[in-house]
Amino acid sequence: MASYTYEKSPELNLAIDISFRLAREEDLENLEWFGIFTDHREIIQRAYDAQTRGENLILLALHKDLPVGQCWIDLEKRAEDNTGLLWALRVIPWLHGHGIGSELIRRAEHELARREFEFAELGVEKNNPQAELLYRRRGYQKSGEVLESYSY
Repeated sequence: MASYTYEKSPELNLAIDISFRLAREEDLENLEWFGIFTDHREIIQRAYDAQTRGENLILLALHKDLPVGQCWIDLEKRAEDNTGLLWALRVIPWLHGHGIGSELIRRAEHELARREFEFAELGVEKNNPQAELLYRRRGYQKSGEVLESYSY
């Protein structure tokens, strides 16, 4: 279990314990993050169903069994290239900047290596420079652009 400290002011020092594991069915409702991702309920369910079939993983960062970060790993889409695709990487907004996203990426890479994948690929929205900086710090390089559309 990792422990992260957030120092907001000289008078306040808040330490929280973060654990990591794969999602369980009882986690799904909490992945909506108090309504932030309620519109994604069907996507979350499909991703979990894919995990039960061995096609996808939902890696969670948890504080007291409440998901505060997540990284989904597609094991199928780029399997022919021996590449796992990291997606839906997010950390609950009030915990940004404390290393949780970096640890999720590190653990996702470990999960891929355990499954004998040689490469990890991830995508970033063009309007998310914070995420792009995180990925570059982790050693990822831009390899192209893909235009995708989704509906839910």
